[in-house]
Amino acid sequence: MINSLGFYSMDIYLDLLTEMNSYQYAVMFIGLIFGVLTILFVIISILLIYSLLLISVETKTFEIGV
Repeated sequence: MINSLGFYSMDIYLDLLTEMNSYQYAVMFIGLIFGVLTILFVIISILLIYSLLLISVETKTFEIGV
């Protein structure tokens, strides 16, 4: 029935896809490391901006107090 409709089973073998499959976990691990580093850099930058703003407020408070 299926063959009369023109649907034939085909097997596709891709060499590149097979080679890439062996590096699947290494790529996932490197992606995880980059994700953690990105989050770490974002947190550090937020803390630095906050500390700069806090120093500015403390300087103005000291100037007004003097």
